[in-house]
Amino acid sequence: MRLRSKLLAENIRMALETIRTHKVRSFLTVLGVMVGVVVAIVVASMLIGFEDNIQLSLNEWGVNNLWIFRFNFGFSRLTPEERMRKPLTLEDGLAIKEECPAVKNVNVDVFIRQGVRGPQTPRIAKYKSKEVTLNNFYGALPAYAEVENGGIQDGRFFGDAEDLHRADVVALGYDVAK
Repeated sequence: MRLRSKLLAENIRMALETIRTHKVRSFLTVLGVMVGVVVAIVVASMLIGFEDNIQLSLNEWGVNNLWIFRFNFGFSRLTPEERMRKPLTLEDGLAIKEECPAVKNVNVDVFIRQGVRGPQTPRIAKYKSKEVTLNNFYGALPAYAEVENGGIQDGRFFGDAEDLHRADVVALGYDVAK
């Protein structure tokens, strides 16, 4: 036991002597270790933040949502089979809700088809003397806010009564309202 403590004391003495005689090398070694630890902490923090951000985005969409579209997404040309598909209708969406007991709610969006070749009519929204162009216009059911987890900053989303009576209502996006 005494020999072991003697060896430990000798090793500590040699290490301190080496640090004293090679100050720049010792400083650079300590600096390298510190930089390595800081970089590891920063990278780990960024990755955890990135993961949390992605998880939050996915949770906003909802874990139980299913989107059904007529065409596949992508930039490839439509196949003949895809071009021959019948358009999805409001009745298709409502039938899914009625016929599938596991489905809590359904929203059907109607939006302007993007990527149509040729000249397009400019989309303009007007209110009194204000005018905004190049908007995205969507038609949706009152279930939109629940199904899409869409939040409303001011006011409320339209409900079943407005839908039933075909009331002229609109939900404006933040930029348009501003």
